[in-house]
Amino acid sequence: MRRRLLAISVLLLAAAGLGLASASNLSVGSPKLGIEAASNPCPGVVVATPATLSGSRYRGIAFTLPSGCGSRTVQAAIKNGSTWRTGSATFASSGIVTLNNTYTALTTMNVVATVDGWDLPVTWSYAPVTCAVPTGVATCDAGVTIFTGNKPGGGFFTYYDVVVTTTSTTPVPWRVTILMSYPDYPGIPTYLGNSTLDAFNDGQTAWSGTGSINDVDRVSACADSPVLVVAGRPSGPTTNRFENVVAGRQRNFSLVLNYNSGPYTDVLSPGCTP
Repeated sequence: MRRRLLAISVLLLAAAGLGLASASNLSVGSPKLGIEAASNPCPGVVVATPATLSGSRYRGIAFTLPSGCGSRTVQAAIKNGSTWRTGSATFASSGIVTLNNTYTALTTMNVVATVDGWDLPVTWSYAPVTCAVPTGVATCDAGVTIFTGNKPGGGFFTYYDVVVTTTSTTPVPWRVTILMSYPDYPGIPTYLGNSTLDAFNDGQTAWSGTGSINDVDRVSACADSPVLVVAGRPSGPTTNRFENVVAGRQRNFSLVLNYNSGPYTDVLSPGCTP
């Protein structure tokens, strides 16, 4: 009797083992996804944005991890044309992955990432206008509105009106990047210098075309078009230079779209041709 019970037990164990093996072989997809969802240290989709501006190109990607992830190693890659830029960094909550080369940011890009070796679903976010502080000690924001009409002393044209702001309580330099090929924009500006005609008061200085002059320069290369990067000129009072921005003192300037009279091709010059 004992020998018979032992034989039955062995058969049951063998059947159970076969059943488990069979189930494992047949369901490669679902159980694996279930285990991954339970084991992934950072489940969820993250937003990736361009970071670390170098001229008109970027060298990094900024990530904000889902809450509760802790300190994790993020590996990322972004496709620049036909070439991938790659890099990795370890951080908690949010951080920047510095890549092995620079890339041109566009509104749609192919970005992939992992966190501690697990797939990290990524949503790329790049606005048609962005602001960066070259020193990296703070952040700034820029907004563009399209205006068609008369400016003080400027005549009837189409303008990109740009407003630069920051929450930094100390003055920081700023650079604004505009993707001029963005579908909502009407075309490529030809003139930067009209900003000297746009009078405004930032709460401390009355900027105008005759007193403290607010103006910008193109700092991106001609070959970077349709990406345009501009920065404020070092003008104005020493305590309130236009190339700096600080909380409570926004910077306003404009670009003219269709000013085609005289030598006004600041966006294309020096050394550029239409």
